[in-house]
Amino acid sequence: MSQKIGKDRTTITNFLRLLKLPEPIQTAVRKGEISSGHARALVAVDDPDRQMEIFRKTVGRGLSVRDVERLAREKSGKRGTRRPGIHGAGAVSSSLSSVEERLRQFLGTRVQVRMLQDGKGEIVIEYYSADDLERILEIFSEIEDRPR
Repeated sequence: MSQKIGKDRTTITNFLRLLKLPEPIQTAVRKGEISSGHARALVAVDDPDRQMEIFRKTVGRGLSVRDVERLAREKSGKRGTRRPGIHGAGAVSSSLSSVEERLRQFLGTRVQVRMLQDGKGEIVIEYYSADDLERILEIFSEIEDRPR
């Protein structure tokens, strides 16, 4: 399908994930009231009522994508931005956030980059089904197959 319409598979996957959102949010994306980045942040929230609550705040206050991501994390009870061991306990590293965002865009799924002790770290890539895992593995396979 990606070849037929000339879009990258991750782009298509991201658009398909947006179909899980309540219709008013989908309509707002189509009308340009919020960006697809805002909508992707809302997909991370499991409860449609909470999605709508954050959506209303987004439109009403003109929130940025980062603001929506923060609200989504708060509402889901996940603490994605605190990373022990970076510039002191709990400080947020903008460079790691940037890496997370690049990987999120490239893989079309949620990614967490954590710095551990001694400069080591880990990358956590989420997947939501066997098909989604296979899609992510295909992306890595394509990278591996590229000429060097």
